[in-house]
Amino acid sequence: IYEQQFGDVYRRVLLLGVSIADAEDVVQRVFMVAYEKALAGVDVEYPAAWLRGITMRIVSEHRRWWRVRRAKAWLLRTSEELAREHTTPERDTEALETLRQVREVLEMMSRKLKDVLVLVELEGCSSREAADALGSPLNTVRSRRRLAREKFAVLWREHFHGEDNDV
Repeated sequence: IYEQQFGDVYRRVLLLGVSIADAEDVVQRVFMVAYEKALAGVDVEYPAAWLRGITMRIVSEHRRWWRVRRAKAWLLRTSEELAREHTTPERDTEALETLRQVREVLEMMSRKLKDVLVLVELEGCSSREAADALGSPLNTVRSRRRLAREKFAVLWREHFHGEDNDV
């Protein structure tokens, strides 16, 4: 599971706002909790969904710890993702700028809306998977998804003057 899921968990941790300096520690904590649960005999039917739930809880704990000590920082995508893509310096620069803008808008959103938006829109989870990962009712996740998309669009237009109509 570790080898198959490490990249996804690492990316998810970054998308949820953990700084690059703390991301590896948080990811390792996710896999330690998963390992402890596996040793305790937890039966895992869907490892990816199971790890999403653990990741959400570990990141939530990290946020509580981090808020006490310093402001959270957002991060660009991992070098592993860049290596997998066929890129040019121009594409990299454009992608990094777009990611910076997306992170900036996400920072302005409430945690509840941001979590749903990241899981459903960026991670490609179904609403049911997001509800399970967040421990929220399915209809709550659906409502937050709609609200999050509307809020993101408004903030994007306000801060980037509608520079990209694709958002």
